[in-house]
Amino acid sequence: MRWAAAGGSGLAAAPAEFDQLAAPLVAVAERELCGAARSGGGFRRLAPADLRPILNGRSDRYRLSGAVAGIVESGDLKLLLILLGAPALDEQMNARARLIGGYAQRIGAAAAARGAGATWQRVAADIGTELAQTEAHLAALKAETALIENARTTLAQLDPPARLAGLARLVAEAARLDSWSVLISTRERWRLIAGSSAKPEALTAEIETAAAAASASGTIALQRLRGRAASDRGTACALIPFADAVVILWAQAPIEKEMIARLERIQRWLQPLVAVWRVEQEVARLQTLVRTLGVRLYGAIDEERRRIARDLHDDLAQLLTAARIALETDPAAARDVLRQLDDALRTRVRELRPPALGRVNLRETIALELRRLAEAGIETRLTWPPRVRGLNRSVQELCYQILREVFSNILRHAEATRVEIELTKSDGALGLRIDDNGRGFDRRKPKRSPGVGLVGLAERVELLGGAFRIRRVNGLTRVAARIPVL
Repeated sequence: MRWAAAGGSGLAAAPAEFDQLAAPLVAVAERELCGAARSGGGFRRLAPADLRPILNGRSDRYRLSGAVAGIVESGDLKLLLILLGAPALDEQMNARARLIGGYAQRIGAAAAARGAGATWQRVAADIGTELAQTEAHLAALKAETALIENARTTLAQLDPPARLAGLARLVAEAARLDSWSVLISTRERWRLIAGSSAKPEALTAEIETAAAAASASGTIALQRLRGRAASDRGTACALIPFADAVVILWAQAPIEKEMIARLERIQRWLQPLVAVWRVEQEVARLQTLVRTLGVRLYGAIDEERRRIARDLHDDLAQLLTAARIALETDPAAARDVLRQLDDALRTRVRELRPPALGRVNLRETIALELRRLAEAGIETRLTWPPRVRGLNRSVQELCYQILREVFSNILRHAEATRVEIELTKSDGALGLRIDDNGRGFDRRKPKRSPGVGLVGLAERVELLGGAFRIRRVNGLTRVAARIPVL
């Protein structure tokens, strides 16, 4: 590049191996571009015939098959640019020449503003550094794109349980880190499901809190490590959220901003892929749940048939035999036996009828159930906010069945003196919470009678896309259900 301005002229940015050809090249280029200079600028191809005189028998050393020369004027600054080794002025070369011309105009504008011939050279060097950084950034993006495509291909071949571990391994390789962990959210806690370390890692409350914050915000969080965690894993970690999982990268030194920016790009590109995985897993879980419910449904039907047959044989058949004998010997006694038979039949019909609201609504039915608890000496409290209204019939029926089953367990087993019920409605779902101060709930017992009791109700809630949980909280037994409002 040759420059000329009011304060002088000179040669800059010439490759050292072409120092002997610089002056002849400039002369040839200026001669070929004299018309372009008069018209304010332009670019022109220098053919081998134009270059032959200046090579002067040194073509084997320089191997120049052509060049492109251009001239750019900005104020009183004139720049002559020569692109070496360009055999043809094709569209790609035109685009490259225009790009360099744009940089030259920026150099000229900066030099004119500063008013010193030496200043524009420093500006040119700065722009050259900027160009090198841009090229390095593009190369990094190309490498990251290749990484993402490799991730899509590689992770798709893994079994669903191993995909998150494979994802974490690839992200760690991209960050040039060896230590990683994968956490997944299970209701109100975080659980470690995979890691690069062979020995189990204990999660600290600090890491769990940071994981929850990163998952809630959807952005990468940085965490400084202290104490034993710092000595075992490093001094810092990056928490990268993907759907309901968080990938943790452990580092021995603070993670640089450039690496965080790279991880953010990788996260954006892989986030949709992880979301598809989670949907596929949820669909598979629901399909398994439907099959399980079907098996349990038929098992419950068979069990109920056996129970009805047993009741008919043990109770009603004996009453019928007693009534036949009484009719033959004592008609007055027969009437009493027939009355017992009528009561037994009515009881069996009432037991066979599924629990339902009938003609009343959910609130009226809850009031009746609370009265039943009060008659047993149990203090009750119901919280029903005004916004809990407009529930469809199926949701009310399911809530009633949950309440009825829980109240029955409380009366039979809990030995409770106080029960609190709270209903809430938010985000398109009805929340039901039942607390009692009894002796606790044996969750193993319902599992021995599949398809009935709270286990069957929990599966119905989950099948609707809701959640059902039983746990001890501050000395209370809590049954909580969240049912989507259909």
